[in-house]
Amino acid sequence: MEIVKANSEDVTEIIELVQECIKDMNSHAIYQWNEQYPPFEIFISDVEKNTLFAIKDEGKVIGIIALSEEEDEQYKQIDWTDKFGKVLLVHRLAVHPKWQRKGVAGKLMDFAENYAEEHGYSSIRLDTYSENPRTIKLFEKRKYVRKPGQIFFPECEQPFYCYEIIIKNIYQKHNYGGV
Repeated sequence: MEIVKANSEDVTEIIELVQECIKDMNSHAIYQWNEQYPPFEIFISDVEKNTLFAIKDEGKVIGIIALSEEEDEQYKQIDWTDKFGKVLLVHRLAVHPKWQRKGVAGKLMDFAENYAEEHGYSSIRLDTYSENPRTIKLFEKRKYVRKPGQIFFPECEQPFYCYEIIIKNIYQKHNYGGV
């Protein structure tokens, strides 16, 4: 398995992967993604911005993760711990259903955390659907801290929980006080 920047040649496979993930989530009554989100154009945009990464096995895309500094408007209502640092956002984490529960999501998150450290980010922020116990468990097992409050996106009825992990403690470095 290898993790690489996704390119335009990967988009068809990525869309197929996302469609399989939507079917799988729906079969488990997890209505996080649907016909409105994520729009397939977003993956093309992610590729063009060089923010989408794919994990491949024998050349086939089995999972994806988007890493960027673009924060959803809804994030402004959350009281984040890291108020001064450079923040990396994780979006659109997906693993093909045939590859789930085999450590692939963990490898993608390891990649994101290493990427954050190597590129000078002080924290990672992400959100997950409140009705998705698998991703909640994944993030909490990795010591991401659930922030008070919740956010809503128009395409979903239930709220999303926000999580954060500190990569570098810039607060001590700048004498802002402990975290």
